[in-house]
Amino acid sequence: MVGPVPVGLNKFVLEADAPDPSGIVERDIIGVTVVLVTCSFKDQEFCRVGYYVNNEYRPAEGEEYDPEAGPPSPLDLNKVRISFYLVLVNVLYSEL
Repeated sequence: MVGPVPVGLNKFVLEADAPDPSGIVERDIIGVTVVLVTCSFKDQEFCRVGYYVNNEYRPAEGEEYDPEAGPPSPLDLNKVRISFYLVLVNVLYSEL
């Protein structure tokens, strides 16, 4: 919860814990997903920002890996690299 916020241009830093991977089906961890941030006032959404994110398995050097077959199971999360596609940010504004 943020506020009260003065009228005008405002900036915020959003910090959040990473999701708990135990709650995600292992095969869904790798691949493209979206981080969606929405802003509302009095239950009316006025801003939505979406970022495309790619979670990619990066094996250790010399480790055999077939991208068609997917990463080994159990998945070593230390070998998953996250890339945000900042050039593909989708922003939607609407008036309150």
